[in-house]
Amino acid sequence: MEPNLRSPEAWFQLLVAVIEDYAIYMLDPDGIVVTWNRGAEQIKGYVGAEVVGQHFSLFYTAEDQARDHPGFELEQARIHGHFVEEGWRVRKDGSTFWARVTLTSLRDASGELIGYGKVTHDLTDRRDAADELEASEQRMRMLIEGSSDGFLLRDHKNRRLLYANQTICRITGKTVEELSVGRPALEAFVEPADFDRFDSKLNDPGPWELEVRSRPNPEVRVMRIRSIDLSDEGHGWSALVIEDITERQRRERALVDSEERFTQLLGALTDAFVVLDVEPLAVLYCSPNVVKVLGTTSAGLLGGQFRDSIHPDDLDTVVAAWKGATAAGYELEFRIIRPDASVAWIRLRRWPMRIEDGRATRFGSVYEDITERKFAAAELSAARLAAERANAAKNDFLSRMSHELRTPLNAVLGFAQLMRSDGLSDLQSEAIDHILRSGDHLLNLINDILDISRIENGRLELSTEPVAVEDVVSEAVRLVGSLAVSAQVSVAAYSDTWPTVLADRQRLRQVLLNLLTNAVKYNQRGGRVDVRSWLVAGDGDDDAVVIAVTDTGIGIDEANVPRLFQPFERLGDRTADIEGVGVGLALSKQLVLAMGGELLVESVVGQGSTFTVRLPAGTPHSLGPSEVVDDPHVAVGHGPTDRHGELVVLSIEDNASNRRLLQRMVDRRPQWRLVQASTGAEGLARLADSAPHLVLLDLHLPDQGGAELLAAVRANPAQARLPVVILSADATPAQITRLLAAGATDYLTKPFDVPTVLAVLDRVAAEQ
Repeated sequence: MEPNLRSPEAWFQLLVAVIEDYAIYMLDPDGIVVTWNRGAEQIKGYVGAEVVGQHFSLFYTAEDQARDHPGFELEQARIHGHFVEEGWRVRKDGSTFWARVTLTSLRDASGELIGYGKVTHDLTDRRDAADELEASEQRMRMLIEGSSDGFLLRDHKNRRLLYANQTICRITGKTVEELSVGRPALEAFVEPADFDRFDSKLNDPGPWELEVRSRPNPEVRVMRIRSIDLSDEGHGWSALVIEDITERQRRERALVDSEERFTQLLGALTDAFVVLDVEPLAVLYCSPNVVKVLGTTSAGLLGGQFRDSIHPDDLDTVVAAWKGATAAGYELEFRIIRPDASVAWIRLRRWPMRIEDGRATRFGSVYEDITERKFAAAELSAARLAAERANAAKNDFLSRMSHELRTPLNAVLGFAQLMRSDGLSDLQSEAIDHILRSGDHLLNLINDILDISRIENGRLELSTEPVAVEDVVSEAVRLVGSLAVSAQVSVAAYSDTWPTVLADRQRLRQVLLNLLTNAVKYNQRGGRVDVRSWLVAGDGDDDAVVIAVTDTGIGIDEANVPRLFQPFERLGDRTADIEGVGVGLALSKQLVLAMGGELLVESVVGQGSTFTVRLPAGTPHSLGPSEVVDDPHVAVGHGPTDRHGELVVLSIEDNASNRRLLQRMVDRRPQWRLVQASTGAEGLARLADSAPHLVLLDLHLPDQGGAELLAAVRANPAQARLPVVILSADATPAQITRLLAAGATDYLTKPFDVPTVLAVLDRVAAEQ
């Protein structure tokens, strides 16, 4: 049945039905839904058939239902006729929305309640906007309160303070109430000298900016004040933002000062400092002295000027280093050609200052002019080479002089030994003894000088091993015995427990012999020399052995002690009548140092001296029986006589005196016949025609070296086992080792000992 549109009620019902912005529905007195409009369908999501006949509490949250809020609404509308509230309501899909609800009681003409009319308006969007506005205001307030800048909002037309944050109170030293007073509070905040400038701006809403000084504390601070105009048609508002820039200005001044000092420092340095960006290639900084070092400006570094100045021989190296530059940086030395055509050496050190994706995009570079250093190094190298050549020449000279001295000395000592074994008168024996002693002294001097030379050049060969100190001391004491007897000096050696030392046996004996010889020579008639030794315990394995030689001699002045160990230093007139040249102590100290020890001295003038050798302790070891020779001049006797047949010894020697000496020596062995040759070629010929049983070979021959001749002998299968004994004035250990390795049977140094050579003849004869 169509509604009667002539009726106002019909028009109202039709209007309610089609309204979509509001949910409008009717409830009976018990709250049951009677009508449901289109707006209710849009807002709540239910169609009329789903809700008509249902209680309207269906649209309330579970919490509202639990506390019977729908019943409360009906009660309020029934009593007061009208109820309005805002709250959360529930849609069909379970989602909630914020709604304004109006509930009106409906009564008939008699006043009886016939139901309720309810209107629901969805205010969710409006509420969200309000919440966001409130949250935004809250965030803004928090931001302003947390800011390090002071913020003051004022009505500049009415000169009223609207808002001030806590920071401005802290900066000005005023409370909000004090700031609300206005100009007097600000006048107390700003320095009087700056207030007039500030006051002239206060009536201007802005924007403007001003820096003033203030005294909120005893320290003067600098404030930057900015005004922001916030006026609109209804308000004349402005904001003052006050920033304390004191520390910033200090940092800026410090930065400027630092940059000035840095620039001054770079200007004072001799090196050039450059900062380069890679892509695009650009010079970010260039120190003032780049022109002095590289001869180019910052623009020239990127252009062709600097590239063209690089020495052609170094250009590829410089370019390759730049192209291959990585995050590790690099160092490089190269040459440049200056505008005056002079060549300069440059050392470049380049390191990454910024790295992106593992690749350096900015480099710092230091260019250093090392020309003088290069030239100095070249001069030093040349000087070192010259010194090495001079040293080699010195060594060669000493070696040659050793040979030249030993060769005639060999004849002197050899013939003297032979003459001593013959029947001589007392005067003749005394003369021979003088010759032998002088010859021995000269030989020892030659040996000491050569040893010092080897030590200085690091060529001294040592054979370090555990050595029984008692044995070495006994040998040295025996060797110095005859000298002690003639000087009327007693020599004694003692120890509670003789230790073992780690040393070169031969060199240790040489040191002790030097010390004992000096102790006897510089002693007094009836004096005494004591040799003591003991073990000094150390930490772990660093035990040491001490050997002390004490005399009762003339002593040494303390001022002269440092000169003791200098070669050829004999400390003046007090030693003028004593035989020696002053190399023994210098050599002894060097030998002890080479064996890992030290040599010390304590002395008192007129009372005597103590020389102390300190060396590493060695591991004890058992020693086999050693041969002891009581008389250093062994009488020359005859060897075995039960020989069958004649033995031939071939001597290849260019020195006539030595050849005659060898002849005299071989004459004392009747079973031997001497065949002589003065050159290498002659020696090879004699080898072929005389079939010798023994060869005595000198190394320095007029036509060829003895080493070459030895190699030729060993190359002949028929002569491979032929005994070849070297007789040479070259006593260097390396030479001896080399020739023994090349096949020499033995190596005797000139001047050789006559009994030693005769012993060789006897040994070979026994083997034959």
